[in-house]
Amino acid sequence: MFSGVAFVTGAASGIGQATAQSFARKGVKRIVLVDLGDLSTTIALLQNVETLPIKADVSDEAQVKSAVQGAVDKWGRIDYAANCAGIGCPRAKFADTTTADFEKTMGVNARGCFICSREQIRQMLSQEPLETELGPRRAQRGAIVNVASILGLHVRWNIAPYTASKHAVVSLARQACLDHGADGVRINTVAPGLVETPMTAGREVLTEDSAPEVVPMARPGLPEELADVITFMCSEEASYVNGATWCVDGGRMVH
Repeated sequence: MFSGVAFVTGAASGIGQATAQSFARKGVKRIVLVDLGDLSTTIALLQNVETLPIKADVSDEAQVKSAVQGAVDKWGRIDYAANCAGIGCPRAKFADTTTADFEKTMGVNARGCFICSREQIRQMLSQEPLETELGPRRAQRGAIVNVASILGLHVRWNIAPYTASKHAVVSLARQACLDHGADGVRINTVAPGLVETPMTAGREVLTEDSAPEVVPMARPGLPEELADVITFMCSEEASYVNGATWCVDGGRMVH
């Protein structure tokens, strides 16, 4: 069901790396990999796939525009985008949170998501829909999935910049859906719970006793489990899913 070009940010590790692999497994042969980090490991994991590695800071408008233009210059279009780049923040009570920490976290997570989504949508609006075997009503000019968090739907103690930024990610997708749903562009959000990635290492430990109390499935998620939801939401099989936020959290939000 997949053809066309995928664009993945945060592709050097974690959910972004797993998403690039998921696209490849499902038939995408051309993938743009964007990250500030070393992309060599991700490239090595992608078999029989053309890659375009781009070093870019998603919070920098000029660098994002250059990355999108680089993809278009090489392959002519962007059909699927997964915006996985994100950072955490130091733990502090609201009154003790520094402006610098707030601006840094919002810059990558919220501003970065906004700039990436906007530039991807601009390109998608300029291109013809991909041909599909499912009928013309299900054709799409492009599909975007942004990675938020269950902390974009509720809050926890002492991480105001992170929760604010992830609430923004959820709202941005809803706004983009409202503004461009009739244009053949879909944009959705996934909300991970605790997932085993470099960013979450050491931040929260599930013990045998605490795991069922925190997560009904009694374990953290795998990046691959997020990635498969992301690529499904980009696919034509999810052609009527737009403006949605899907929790991928092992049932954590049930509590």
